[in-house]
Parts: sequence; C-alpha cells; structure tokens
Amino acid sequence: MSGRALKRVALAIAIAGGATTFAHAAVDCSGPWRSAAELRLLSPTRASEEFQRALPCAEQGVDEAQTVLGRMYDSGRGVQQDYAEALRWYRLAAEKRNPSAQNNLGVMYQYGRGVTPDDLAAVNWYRLSAEQGHPIAQSNLGSMYLEGRGVKQDFAEGFRWYMRAAEQGHAVAQRVVATMYEKGQGVPHDLVQAALWYRKAADRGDAQAQQALNRLVAIG
Repeated sequence: MSGRALKRVALAIAIAGGATTFAHAAVDCSGPWRSAAELRLLSPTRASEEFQRALPCAEQGVDEAQTVLGRMYDSGRGVQQDYAEALRWYRLAAEKRNPSAQNNLGVMYQYGRGVTPDDLAAVNWYRLSAEQGHPIAQSNLGSMYLEGRGVKQDFAEGFRWYMRAAEQGHAVAQRVVATMYEKGQGVPHDLVQAALWYRKAADRGDAQAQQALNRLVAIG
C-alpha cells in the first residue's frame, strides 16, 4: 500500500474515532429515568425507545440507566425477557450502591430469577438497600425476619424494619405493622395502634387493610 493510501486509511480511522466520540458525548445521561411502575405503562414502541436511550448510558456506567436496563430485562418491557441479563445490570448498579438495584438484586436471589435461590444473599442486598432508606427493601427485609429466611426468625427486628418502611408511606408495610400490633407480634398488643396503621394503609388504597379496619370497627 502506498504512502498516500496509508494516510487516507489513517485519516478515515481518525474521523471514525472522532465520530464515535462525538456520538457518545451527545448522549444525554442526566435522566430522568423511569421507575418500574412507569415502565409498565409504556407502549411497546415507547418501551423500546426507552431501552435504546438507556443502553449507551448504562454502558458508560450510569447506575440509574443500568437499573433501568435491569428492570426492562427483568420484566421483558422494551426487550426480550432475560433474567441473566437483568441480574448482570442490577449487579453493576448495586455495586455502585444504587438502592433500587440492590433491592431488585435481592429479589432475584430470593426467588431464583437468573440465579440459584440464595436467602443469605437476598438478605445481604436487602439490608444494603434498606440501610440507605429504600422503603421496599425495608419491607422485604422485615419479611425475611418474620419468616426466618436467611436470618434467624425475629419478630421484633421484623417489626422494626416494617415500621421504617411504614413511616415512609409504604402501604403494605403499614398493613403489616397494623397486623403485628393487633396480634402482639414483636410489639405489645395494641388495637388502637392497629386501627391507626390499618387506616393509614387503607387511605393509600390497600383493600386488605380496609377490610381489617372494618373488622376491628365491627368488633368495637
């Protein structure tokens, strides 16, 4: 190859490299990124567009985008469902201390999605997320303590984590707190507190809490 030809090849490579750099620089990774609930509402076309938007950002290491990809592979929204890929993206984000990814990774381990079921690992990821204040993880960790999965059964500790989630407005956690007050599990029996927390959960649309509240009112 002549010297002139080599120069043309080198120039083409430089231009291609510059174009790639520009393309990456042009990607807006600032968000906002969609929650799991928001992803479920997207049409197939919009979900596919969201996947394409998140992919380059996830590849650049943006933990929020990695979490979105995990959700999409987990649910099959915008891309073919693939638990192994969901697990991979969740882990990348979880290792960056993303609380949603840590919680979701815990779910994958608890239910064996893309990985062998492992309650100890599930508890570990739930705890890391819960300690950052993630209410769903706090509720999940509370459940593990109540059931004695991955930890020694401990109603008081389970109540403590459920209460932390309930205080943030998590309806299911509020209902569980109410039930524990009603039954005296991990906390002294207190029907007044039970009714209070059933009411809070019912006000957030929890039908089971409303039924329980109606039952308590009927008993008097």
